[in-house]
Amino acid sequence: MPTKAKTLFFTLLLFAQSFASLAQSQMQFDTIRIPYTDSPIEIDGKLADWSNYFITTFSDTASQIYTTGNYSLCDVYPAGFCEDKIKVPLSHNNVAAMLCWDENALYIAMYVIDKHLIAEFSGTDDNPNIYLNDAIEFYIDTKNDSKERMDVNDYQIIIDALNQHCVFKGNLRQMEYDSMFVPKERGQNLLIQSAVSYQGTFNDNKLDDYYLVEMKIPFAAIGMIPQEGMAIRIDICNDDADFLLSELGVKSEDMYITWPFNWSGLGDFGFPKTWKTAVLEGHPSLYKQVSEKFKYQWLYFLSIFVLVVAIILVLVIRHNRKLRKMPKQEILKKYVIVTNDDKSNDSSNANNNLVTKVTDYIVKNISDKITPADLAEWLHISLRTLQRLTKDELDCTPGILINMIKLQLAKDFLRYKHGNISEAAYNNGFSDPAYFSKLFKKQFGVTPKEFIDQCTEKQ
Repeated sequence: MPTKAKTLFFTLLLFAQSFASLAQSQMQFDTIRIPYTDSPIEIDGKLADWSNYFITTFSDTASQIYTTGNYSLCDVYPAGFCEDKIKVPLSHNNVAAMLCWDENALYIAMYVIDKHLIAEFSGTDDNPNIYLNDAIEFYIDTKNDSKERMDVNDYQIIIDALNQHCVFKGNLRQMEYDSMFVPKERGQNLLIQSAVSYQGTFNDNKLDDYYLVEMKIPFAAIGMIPQEGMAIRIDICNDDADFLLSELGVKSEDMYITWPFNWSGLGDFGFPKTWKTAVLEGHPSLYKQVSEKFKYQWLYFLSIFVLVVAIILVLVIRHNRKLRKMPKQEILKKYVIVTNDDKSNDSSNANNNLVTKVTDYIVKNISDKITPADLAEWLHISLRTLQRLTKDELDCTPGILINMIKLQLAKDFLRYKHGNISEAAYNNGFSDPAYFSKLFKKQFGVTPKEFIDQCTEKQ
C-alpha cells in the first residue's frame, strides 16, 4: 500500500493539476504520448518503481450523467433499467492516471480519491457486475481503426477496488446483426496482471481515502507488436458507487448503473469516437538494447571467460610446480658443473661425466631452446633412459638439469659483469627475466640483484 506521504503527494498533485486537467479534457486534445520505461515495473499496488510515465488528472464535477449523443440511457440499457435510481454521489471523485510501456506490456496505474468505498458485487463470468462497485475501466483500440462502435480490435477491462476484474471484447457479429449501442462479449481470457491497494473500509459509508489500481497488459495478449510511433486509442474511466442496493431501493436482479465518468467528462463508455489517440513514444536505452540482444548469449561469454581463467590458473600452477621441483643447490654440490671458469673436473665419476657432457652441449647451444629430447639425441640414448639416469643419479628431471646448468652459466655471466639481469636471462636461454629471477633464487638462495651486490662487496 502506498505510504501516507505518497497519499498526500498525489492529493496535492490532483488539486494542483485539477484546473489544467479539466481544461485539457474539455479541449479534447488529439494526441497523448505514452513514454517508454527502462525501469522494470512490479505489479504490486505500489508506485515506487514508476519513474517515466504520462500522467493526467481528472475530476467528477457533474450534476448529471452526460452521454455521447442525443439519446436517453434507457436506449442503451436493456428493459428494466432503472434510470430514476441513479443518484448523484455523496462525494465526487478525483483521479490520477499514469501510463507507460516497454517492449512487453502497457502499464496503467489509476489513483482514485474516493471518500465512500463500495464493493458489494462479486465478479464472475455469469455475473460481471463489478462495474457497479467502485472500479476503474480502461478501453483500448489496438489498431486505431474503430469508428462509431467497438470492433474485434477493441478491449474493455474493468478492475474494481477489490481487484476483481472482467474483460470484454468488441464483437463483429453483433456489430453486423445487433442493434446494441456497444456490441461486445464478455468472458475474454485475457492475460492481465493487476494489483489494488486502498485505505479505508468498504460498504459502511465512512469517509475513506483512496484506492490504487495497478495493471499490466501484455501486448501479445491483445495482438500487438509495439514499436515507437505506434498509435492506439484509449479511454480511461471511473465507476463511483456511493450507495448500497438497500439504500437505493434496488433489487439485485434489477438493471441499474452507479455514477460513471471518464477523462472526457462523459458518463457512457464504449464509443471509440470519444476515445483519445495515444502514441507510443521513446525506445530502450542503449544498455537495455545491448542486454536484450545478448541476453541468450551471456552463457557463451561466461564460458569463454571461465575457460580463459582456467587456462591462466593451470599455467600459474604449472609454473609454481616447476619452481617447487627445482632442487636446492646443496643437492648438486657433490657433482661438478663445468663452466667457462672451472676446468678442474673429475671425469672419472660417471655422474660428473654425465653433467659434464650436458654442460658442454648447453654451452655450445646456449642461445637455443634445448629440450630433453634434444639432449637425449645428442647423448645417443633414449629419452626414457635419460629420464631414468637423471632421476636415479641426480633426483631430478632432464628439464630441471638443463635449467640448473643454465642458471650456473648465468651466475658466472653476472659474476664477471658480462651484462645486466635481463641480458643474463636472454643470453642463457630464458625468455622471461622474471621467471629467470625466481629460478635463480630457488637455486642459489638469493636474487640475481642480491648476488650482484654480494659480488660488488667482495671486490
